Amino acid sequence: DTTKRNPKRPKVNHTVQLVKATEQPAVGPAIGEGSGQGSGAGSGSGSATEPPAGCAFPPCDDQTVVEQPRIDIPKPKLVKRMSPRDFGNLRIGGRDDIQPPEHVKRQMIGDQRLRSTGTLEVCVNERGSVSSVRVLASTRYAGYDDALVGAVRGWRYRPHATAGEPLSVCSTVTFIYSIK
Repeated sequence: DTTKRNPKRPKVNHTVQLVKATEQPAVGPAIGEGSGQGSGAGSGSGSATEPPAGCAFPPCDDQTVVEQPRIDIPKPKLVKRMSPRDFGNLRIGGRDDIQPPEHVKRQMIGDQRLRSTGTLEVCVNERGSVSSVRVLASTRYAGYDDALVGAVRGWRYRPHATAGEPLSVCSTVTFIYSIK
């Protein structure tokens, strides 16, 4: 499974323009009437303005365009899915013989479950450090799941690169524990 999770996106530059408007004196004939209703009475005359010819609404003559700086959006980091075998070959540090805590072992014996399996999703950043760990399939014992996640967070990997570009990689790691 080597599909890319986040495909490369093209670099996008955005330019934002703001229009600064200035007030203009009212131009044109004034015509108007008014009436009102509610708790008081209203009536009176008002004034209206007509925009100059060829202008949808004032102000039309004195508009200033302000150019904003370009904003470069950084490229998203690529995350590659890797097979568990290849992922395991990149690991250079950390214990993999992770035992459940004693209280979990006693609980397993009491439950007559002498075998427990759990699967974690592990993601490693470009430097080879574990960036995230997520339980995909629980061992059915929260104490053992916590022990697995805690131990895996301390693992170290060789950095992975494709075409000279360092990549974050993710894969699954399955743990099988048996009481003998």
